[in-house]
Amino acid sequence: IARLSPQALIILSKYRVWQQVNIQGTTTTSGRTAGDWEGQVTRFLKAKMGIEEGYYGIRINHSFKELDSTGMVRLEGHKLKLSAIGLEIHQMLE
Repeated sequence: IARLSPQALIILSKYRVWQQVNIQGTTTTSGRTAGDWEGQVTRFLKAKMGIEEGYYGIRINHSFKELDSTGMVRLEGHKLKLSAIGLEIHQMLE
């Protein structure tokens, strides 16, 4: 938890909202996913939460990249899911 920014923790706490996103147009090679999944989930979350300010979108997108780099999220098919540790932290935040 100490390695995560406050913004990433907020994004983790909103998992029930963004878990509904259906990611399209990505490819997975050797366990690494390529494509614009961060942008897709950012646009989805902004729409669901009624966020219009562009600056917030940049910060949300960065937070998803942070969650990915720390192993908190993973893409499974068309769904973005929390890893075991991401789920554990999410449950503490609820």
